[in-house]
Amino acid sequence: MMKNAIEIKGLSKYYRLGEYSSKTFAEGIKRWFKRSKNIEISENDRATAAGNSTHVWALKDLDINISKGEVVAVIGKNGAGKSTLLKLLSRITSPSEGSIGISGRIGALLEVGTGFQPDLTGRENVYLNGAILGMTKKEINEKIDAIVDFSGCAKFIDTPVKRYSSGMTVRLGFSIAAHLEPEILIIDEVLAVGDQDFQDQCVKKMKDFAAKGKTVLFVSHNMASVKALCQRGIVLEKGSLSFDGEIDEAIQYYLKNQEKGGVDGLVADGLGTINTQDCVFKRILVTGATKGNVNRIMYGEDMKIEMEIHSEKDQAINIEFLLNTSENYPIGVLNNVFANESIEVTKGLNKYSLCVDLPMVPGNYSLTPAIAQTNGTTLHYLPNLIDFKVEVVPLEKSNPYPFVWFNGSVKFKSNWKKE
Repeated sequence: MMKNAIEIKGLSKYYRLGEYSSKTFAEGIKRWFKRSKNIEISENDRATAAGNSTHVWALKDLDINISKGEVVAVIGKNGAGKSTLLKLLSRITSPSEGSIGISGRIGALLEVGTGFQPDLTGRENVYLNGAILGMTKKEINEKIDAIVDFSGCAKFIDTPVKRYSSGMTVRLGFSIAAHLEPEILIIDEVLAVGDQDFQDQCVKKMKDFAAKGKTVLFVSHNMASVKALCQRGIVLEKGSLSFDGEIDEAIQYYLKNQEKGGVDGLVADGLGTINTQDCVFKRILVTGATKGNVNRIMYGEDMKIEMEIHSEKDQAINIEFLLNTSENYPIGVLNNVFANESIEVTKGLNKYSLCVDLPMVPGNYSLTPAIAQTNGTTLHYLPNLIDFKVEVVPLEKSNPYPFVWFNGSVKFKSNWKKE
């Protein structure tokens, strides 16, 4: 009997580019034999195969053990291999190399709609998923009311799932995964589709699930949710395991190792989850009043943001900076619209600066810059591009309080009077 809930040894998965489904059974058999031969790659040929333009390694040589009752976050940038790993664990796809050992029944919520038969009603899909998990009709009957109530889809439970919105589909999918008594719960970042109340509901349900000694694997880009729920973090980078350890250390490792603007402030060409090339940041530099400090601001100093923006044409734009904690929790926003300022850029390179009365207490923070057209269309979006730190420096040496410790992130200006 396995000691762990999940045991992964030498796990790899690669895809062949340009490969489509076979038209006939015979073609499928031929492709299977060809694929079987390609899987047998020697150590000498491994690098060549990985570099071949027809092969993409989604995962490479993973060794991971997850104990029963652990709540583990899987963290990484888009394309790091997180979703591929969850699909392999859920047996939606098979590994190219290595092995996966699983002890217990798995409940999984992956991409929106995964596991649903669209022509069946919500109620019928509940029974279908329960049957796949090996539950009897009587066992599902005992759970059906709780599943429907939690999902909030009671009004539409007898409507075909293909009529559901993505939010409704996620609600029902999570409710099924959480209520059909799996020993291992696997949740992908699709919870971002739901509203805030539902996300809070889901986190509470996952905590209850973990409190019963069940295993949870959770993928999310929301570091606040990850920290609230998980004790351990696994960081994937380009399909390989780059960090495995305590959750706070995993979050810091992930945030520090993302591709970010350096001390010169230059933004790499093509960088950004949205990058239209129409109007983009070329350089962003964050400084304080202390000379020579880049991405470091002394407590009580103003923050200065210097920008270089390249535009393909003369146009009106809006610029925004979202201020986050080091755990990616949003604190506040700076933009020219709130300041009742308009920004007109000309074709070519434009330089702007912004001075901010920074109300932050000492700690680690990040900035997410964005450029948008005045109609709201995003042109350039760079999540958590710049890490900066507010340093602990007493303003008056005779009064060190509150420099010994801090609560929260924001200091408020106030005026105290005796009435």
